[in-house]
Parts: sequence; C-alpha cells; structure tokens
Amino acid sequence: MNRSDLMTFFLLKIKNFAKANPERNIDWRFVYSQLIRFNLPNNEDMASLSELWPKITYLVKSEDDRKTYSWQNGSFLVFDRGNLTGNEIKIYVPMDRKSISQNVALLEKFMREYNISHQLKVAKIVRNDDVVIRVNTLEEAQALINFIKENIPATERIKANPFLANYDDIGLAMDNNHSFNTELSNLIADYITSLKQKKRLDQVSLNDFRIFIFQQQKELARNAKTGNQLDLLDIYRLLGFTTTDEFSLANFYQFASEKQIDKYTAKRERIVNPEYYLEQAIQETAKKYPQNCAQAIKEYIQGNPMYFTNNNRAREGLIKYVKPESVKAIMNNKLQANGYFNSNNLDELINNYLNILYQENSYALQYGIIKQAYLSTYEKYGYGQAHGALYNLFFYGGIMNFTNSSGYRSLLAEKVYGHNIAEIFHYNLAIKDINDDIELLKMVEAEFNAGLKR
Repeated sequence: MNRSDLMTFFLLKIKNFAKANPERNIDWRFVYSQLIRFNLPNNEDMASLSELWPKITYLVKSEDDRKTYSWQNGSFLVFDRGNLTGNEIKIYVPMDRKSISQNVALLEKFMREYNISHQLKVAKIVRNDDVVIRVNTLEEAQALINFIKENIPATERIKANPFLANYDDIGLAMDNNHSFNTELSNLIADYITSLKQKKRLDQVSLNDFRIFIFQQQKELARNAKTGNQLDLLDIYRLLGFTTTDEFSLANFYQFASEKQIDKYTAKRERIVNPEYYLEQAIQETAKKYPQNCAQAIKEYIQGNPMYFTNNNRAREGLIKYVKPESVKAIMNNKLQANGYFNSNNLDELINNYLNILYQENSYALQYGIIKQAYLSTYEKYGYGQAHGALYNLFFYGGIMNFTNSSGYRSLLAEKVYGHNIAEIFHYNLAIKDINDDIELLKMVEAEFNAGLKR
C-alpha cells in the first residue's frame, strides 16, 4: 500500500472501532496508542527496549564522550549533545529490537564526528517512532538521512507513521515545543468524534480528514496570538501537505526552509493573515462607528485607511498586512465560502460581506453567552437545573432558569432573548442537516459539558 492507502486504512480503523463501541469516548490518548503501533511487524509489537537502555548508553559513551549527556524521562532514553535552536528538523528512524543498540551507537558516532548538535531519543518499547532525532539545519538532516540510507539496512528499520513526511520509510516533521504525533492524534480524535456526533461516520475518508484539518487551520489562524499557537498552526499546515499524494521530500524542505527563515527573522510574532486583519479592523470600527464600516472599506480600497479606528491597533495591523488591492478578493472569497456568487458591484459586495461578518460574530457571541450561562448554572445548581434551563431556552425562549452569576442571565436578555436559538446552535456546530431538535440539543449539551472543570 502507498502512503495514502495507509493513512486511509488507519482512519478507517479508528472509525470502525468508534462504530463498534458507540459508548466509548474516542480521545487523543486512544488514537495515539493506535498510531504509534500502526503497521508494526507482529513480532515487534510492544517488544521491550528499556532493558536495552544500559547497553545502548554504554555503546554510545564507550569512547569517553564527555559532551554527550544521557538521561531518562520514563518513556524515553535521551541523548543530548550541543545546543538546539528550538526550531529543529525532527527525524523518525524506527528500528527493530534486534539491531537498535548498535544502530543508535552508529548514529551517535556519526553525529559526534561531524559535530552535529542534536537530541536522540530511544523509546522503552518498539513503536513506529522508537528512535527520534532532532537537528538544527536542513543540511544536517540531509547528511543524516544519507548516512542512514547507506549504513542502516531497510530490513533493520520499521516504517514510520505514514502521516509524516516520508522518505524511504524515514519520517520528517517540525513541531517545536509540541509533539507531532500527539497533535495528529488530537486532530483525528476530534474528526472522528465530530462525525460520530453527527451520525456521519461513514463519511470518513482521507480527503474529508484533509478538509477537516484545513478548517481547524483556518480557525486557529484567525485566533492564534501566542508562539505556542503559531507552532501548532505550523503542524496543521504540514499535515495539510503530508496528507496529499503529491507531497515529496523537496516539498518538506521548502516548508522547513520557509519556517526556519520565518522563525529567525522574527516574523512569527504575528500571523500574516490578511482576512484576520481586515475583519479585526471592521469589528473594532463597528464598536465605535457602525455606520462607517462600508465607507471605511471603500476608502481603504482607494488607499485611505483613516475611516477605520485604531482601537487595539486595528488600523496599524490593516495597513501592515492587508494590501488595498487585495480587499475585493478577500471579500469575494468570504462570499464564496458562504454560498454567494462573486459580485462586481462594489456596494453589493461590501453589503453582503458585512452581513456575513456581522452574522458570524453575532452567532459566535450568542453561543458563547449561552454556553457560559449553562456552565455557571451547572456548577452552581447541578446538571438538572442546567439541562432544564437549556431546554426551556431552546423550546420556549425562556431565560429565567439560568443563574445570574457573573451577569450571564442579563447578557442572555440583552444579546440572545428573542433570537432563533436553533440557528445559533446550527451555525456554531457547523451542522446544517440535523432537523431533530432533541438530537441537536443533545449535541449542544455534550459540547457544553466538555467545558466543565473536572
């Protein structure tokens, strides 16, 4: 099977388990446990490596190497040498139990001789990421890959996880302070769970999963502010590439090169996402001068940004990241994503765009208020009261069963009362085809309950 077949096979494996065990919660830990064991030879599955750690340590440090430090974190034996930059290339070289000791020593010797700063980890069991190496540069990664291909036979290696960038069964990724496999497991768990809730598990496919990744990437790009979130966004971007048939080692090198340049020039302090900055400028302007938004867009297209407010530095972000000539394309893309046709009439284009934007923000705000009111009521009075309050709101528009702790009932009265609750729920859950009100309410309640403090 090729990589696409293997990825599809794994997704279907998780889907089939979810269908056969409807009461079981499919969380990232379950997916992770299946992912690291995927495609292992039967005689290697779960074979112990921790009992080999003393031998591996002896072989690595037998030449009185005082610059390589070894330590254990419970799950891995770790060797550190030199300094890593925090934006490393991650190389997965899973190996079988029989040959792992001498091959790890061989890799360490090569990196020591060529003075390659690195971290090498050996897992405590055989898995498809039982040897992972981090190095600083693409040149070092390429030298190491060449050395592996020439000196460690394919018969002594295990196939890496197919969702990684793969090169002759050697896996490649960049994940900074995150774990690529953990974040992949999170995405798969969320994907399967969302389809399970919608009763659409038979929809599972690699292409559908890729669309799900893109949706998550888009949402994160809209809201990410911290370095941690930016690193997570890069994992989503990389997965968007690696889940396609056309992805190659050259593509990975291009991705990694851009990411490393981006990191070192400090451009990653902000996401260059023009749609986000345009919407931010409109939202901030709408808070102060709602009647000015359409005119502000027109003026900006002509090169005049001054109709936009600079609250929260919104105008500065707009000027820096949004080219005036790109605004029409951004608006038309938004219209297309919401089922509209492109418009050449500027007034019509702006009005439709603003209507969608206001509706999106309104629904998101209203959903957040309902959720917080529900959680506050649950934490103060228990499930019965919270369930009854949500039921009453959904079917009768009533709000008095909610607690007014933190003023949430007052916010319900101001922002939610009198609106179509089903539309708010449909929009925020991205569900269009659930006509059973009870089923919709159950799904909303399940999503709310996931936010309870445990």
